[in-house]
Amino acid sequence: SQGSMINASQLIQTMPLFRDKSGIYHFADTVSVFGEFAFAIEAGSERLRAVINKAVREEELFDAVNRAYQYGWNAVKLYFMIGLPTESGSDIEEGARLVSRLARKVPRGREIRFSISPFIPKPHSVFAGEGYGDINQLIQRQRELYRSLKGRWIKKSWRDPEESMIETVLARGDRRLAPAIEEIAERGYGLDGWGDEFSTRNWIESLNRNTPDWRKLLEPLTEG
Repeated sequence: SQGSMINASQLIQTMPLFRDKSGIYHFADTVSVFGEFAFAIEAGSERLRAVINKAVREEELFDAVNRAYQYGWNAVKLYFMIGLPTESGSDIEEGARLVSRLARKVPRGREIRFSISPFIPKPHSVFAGEGYGDINQLIQRQRELYRSLKGRWIKKSWRDPEESMIETVLARGDRRLAPAIEEIAERGYGLDGWGDEFSTRNWIESLNRNTPDWRKLLEPLTEG
């Protein structure tokens, strides 16, 4: 069977969590314990999750996480976003409390992993017209969440807000960005997809030289 083939591979797998129209979660319980379950809950507060149409209640989340461990999975990974539309400091505080409560539920020998990324208003998405968040505020809120992640079995990762800023510019830009992109390529910065090779300064300098008004791409979009 497909499940036994995956198990025999001894690979580390990341499997999504499925939720049907009735709100019931479904687990790939035929797959071995060598992987992790990923929950893209995005926001720490129920209010903000409702805003972005991820209306998962805390009790549902706790139940899903507990069942993932009960099925034998080694790790659960949760994806959070900062800088979401209508986000406030209270949403971050509520998210920090949620993280602390979840961390206390991790069985011995298992892991819970948290990934924190800035919200990017990509074209053709529901919030395409929103602006990119203030860099200093994003860094501060990222630190607040990061400090709340304490515990031996907790693994954490985050996305640099300045790197996400450049991604926002590239996602929203048009042909006017071509000279800056060409310059970056000609200078040999071809490994920017690797986090340790990425240089925000290189991109900003090139954008300033070739597309001086590039920061307008970070602002909320106006119709017309």
